[in-house]
Amino acid sequence: MEKENIPEKKPVKNQILRTAVIILIVSAIATVQYIVTKGVPLFNAPKPDRIEKVIVTSRDFPGETKEYTEGEPVELAVKLVNFLNYRPFTLDAGADSEPVISIRYFLSDGSETEVAASSKIVWYDGKSYELKIKEKFVTLANAVFFMGENADGEEIR
Repeated sequence: MEKENIPEKKPVKNQILRTAVIILIVSAIATVQYIVTKGVPLFNAPKPDRIEKVIVTSRDFPGETKEYTEGEPVELAVKLVNFLNYRPFTLDAGADSEPVISIRYFLSDGSETEVAASSKIVWYDGKSYELKIKEKFVTLANAVFFMGENADGEEIR
C-alpha cells in the first residue's frame, strides 16, 4: 500500500501566532486610518464625578463667565473635550494665537486643569496642538454654554 499525499497539519501554535500577527496588523492599519481621518483625541479628560466646579469663559461673549457645580452642564463640559481631536506632530502649534473659549475644571482633590481653544488651536496640559476639525469645538461650546438664554439672561431650556 502506498501512502497518499496527505497534507501535514500545522501545529496549533503556528496558527495562533499567525492569527495574532494578522490581528495586530489590521489593528495598526485601523488606528493609522483613524488618526489620519479624525486626528488624535485628547486624553486624560477629567471624570464628571471628580469635578467640583467648572468655569467657562468665551472671548465671543465678553464679561460673561459661566460657573457650574453639578448636573448636565458639568457633564457637557467634559463631553465637549471629545470633540478636540488634533493633528499628529503639531505640538506647540499655537505660539502666536489666543484662546477664544476656556473651560477650567476644579477637581475634588484640589487640582485644576484647563482646556482652551481658538478656532484652529487647542491648549491642554500646558501644550498646544493644531485642531483636526477647525472651529467645531468653539462653535459647540459657545452654543452650549452661552447661546441658551434669552435677552433677559433667563435660560431657554
